Amino acid sequence: MRYKVGSSILLFSGLYILSHNADAILLKASNDEFAQFKTYPTQW
Repeated sequence: MRYKVGSSILLFSGLYILSHNADAILLKASNDEFAQFKTYPTQW
């Protein structure tokens, strides 16, 4: 039972961190894709 409680706390803290970092991660991913898209035509 104690292991189950600990794992659920770990899961909730992970989800909490993910929800707070989701905006920054999505922003970085879109910026990276945009940079790749900008440099893509110059490679040809």
